[in-house]
Amino acid sequence: MAAAKDAQVRVYGDEKRDDKDAFVFRIPGVPDLDVPDSPTITVHEPDGGTVMDILDPQTSIRRALRLYIGATQWDQIEEYVDRLKWEDCVGLLQDIGLHFGIDKPLTTEVNREERRQRRTGRARRR
Repeated sequence: MAAAKDAQVRVYGDEKRDDKDAFVFRIPGVPDLDVPDSPTITVHEPDGGTVMDILDPQTSIRRALRLYIGATQWDQIEEYVDRLKWEDCVGLLQDIGLHFGIDKPLTTEVNREERRQRRTGRARRR
């Protein structure tokens, strides 16, 4: 089917803009256990491919954080993230996403609901 002569073609990727400011964080240590604060982690704006991986419904919170943070920094912070309460892990993921305008929380909720349905054997038919 031929496109009409008047049709406007949308072009993506030619707009030049500065990257968004980095998201910078650290996780407090545990003084009673002589565990120091984590290194300061700097998360830069992800590219399109990384965002698609983050938003994939099969992506876990751990994998999404690793994708945002990058493999090298993840190796430095993983043990600190593992000690966090689950609410703090979800909050960190949400805060990074909101900082860059990426909506991961909705995807996480859908993913959790789908897993629950599979476990109970009550997957909805569409």
